[in-house]
Amino acid sequence: MKLFFCLAIAFVFRSFAGKAQTIPSGADAIEVTTTLADSTLFESVQAYLEEAGFDIEVASEEEGTITTQYQTVTEFKTIRQPVQIRITATLENGVVVFKGQVTSRNAGNTYENEPVVNNESLGGIGNGAFLFLDEVVNRYAKTLDQATVEYNIP
Repeated sequence: MKLFFCLAIAFVFRSFAGKAQTIPSGADAIEVTTTLADSTLFESVQAYLEEAGFDIEVASEEEGTITTQYQTVTEFKTIRQPVQIRITATLENGVVVFKGQVTSRNAGNTYENEPVVNNESLGGIGNGAFLFLDEVVNRYAKTLDQATVEYNIP
């Protein structure tokens, strides 16, 4: 009986995992569509980013933008050396578009204010900075009722 129960639970978790949305290669933004009014959505995004450990650099409800300061990420999925990631959220009509910028000052791998883009490697693993952004955004989307998440490709 225990074996049947364990198999049933494993099947349920596997079916949920199979429905996860694949991140397309080349995606440069993540769009969350909600039923919230813009003022409520603005407050919600700002509060969530602060709770996630980001300091807010600029927040303008009139312009519908929130930009965080850079946060250092030392190890996350394919990130093996410290990088700094900043998130920008743009809000309009119940939709918030999240984009990121990344800076690296590691030997042999130096760049500054580069847009975060999901570039798949040969193993099919996405860019670590985009995967980090994706995790932050999807955790946020799960806090909302009736939110949908889509990936934007330029």
